[in-house]
Amino acid sequence: MFACFSGLRFSDVKGLTWGKLQRDNGGNMFINYVQKKTEKQEYLPISKSAVKYLPERGNAKDDDSVFKFPGGGYVNLQLRQWAFTAGIKKKVTFHVARHTNATLLLSLEVPIETVSKILGHSDIKTTQIYAKVIDKSKRDAVDKLDGLTV
Repeated sequence: MFACFSGLRFSDVKGLTWGKLQRDNGGNMFINYVQKKTEKQEYLPISKSAVKYLPERGNAKDDDSVFKFPGGGYVNLQLRQWAFTAGIKKKVTFHVARHTNATLLLSLEVPIETVSKILGHSDIKTTQIYAKVIDKSKRDAVDKLDGLTV
């Protein structure tokens, strides 16, 4: 759920340490990290919704991992099992959380340029894939009005 609300890739969630979680002058949390895929320094504000899914820090040091889990293969296998148990037919992987984040933001009318920055995309064309999903959802929603009479 943290990834659904932060948009982080598996590698960045796995590499997240307590020292990378920081607060700005207003008390809002952000992540200051180097994105694994792009190797770029990122400053990612995170929502209160994402913060709710952080584990308790306890006595953890700044260089301790925030989330402790095995490799991506095991995590994806577990996600598939949960989806199957829930009756979800879609192929569910950790990366779906990133898609969820992008789709949620675009559904809430966050500008695509901002969503692109949040996801750390170097090319906005990558982000436009999610906008097409939103356009289809809008079309499907409007089509439900066809045939209604007053």
